[in-house]
Amino acid sequence: MEKYVYQLTDFAHRIKKGDNEYVQSDNLKSFTLPDVEPGSNEVQGYSGLNGTIQIIDWANIGALELSLKYSTIPECYNALMSPDRITHEFSWVEEYTDKDQNKGWIRNRVYATGMLKKIPGGDYAKGESGEREFVYAANTYKMTRYINVGNTQEEQVIIDYDPINKTLVLGGEDFGEKLKTAMASF
Repeated sequence: MEKYVYQLTDFAHRIKKGDNEYVQSDNLKSFTLPDVEPGSNEVQGYSGLNGTIQIIDWANIGALELSLKYSTIPECYNALMSPDRITHEFSWVEEYTDKDQNKGWIRNRVYATGMLKKIPGGDYAKGESGEREFVYAANTYKMTRYINVGNTQEEQVIIDYDPINKTLVLGGEDFGEKLKTAMASF
């Protein structure tokens, strides 16, 4: 279904350190979610092929980094600066109108667990407020969408990546289970 006229609403960001309760994040100006890119490998002389071919390797996803930019030092600063693994939860709603002028919304939720990679520095001058950027290296990442049109709602897992538990779901298809089955046969 084609969708038009997106508007971002109901944005929220929470942080969870270990088994503690979530802490609401404040003053978040913007965030950048990681690009999820597979690694690649070369195969030579496979199945009678001459030469080398490149194959995409979804079992070897590159580094996942997320960036948080704050307009001031946030109240959740201590949680952000933790050297331990922390979980970020982002949620937002996109409102849209489709080609038949039906209004709907899509609720997005992302969970990313990882560790602090870049501590904000910067130049500060009297009377100016600087932007603080925190960068995290995520080692688990899950994005779900809940699409609502009229009275129906549908959950879609866009991506679920957890290399420790060998979980890889892309567009609703579980590649991790296929990988586990293939590895068990060796």
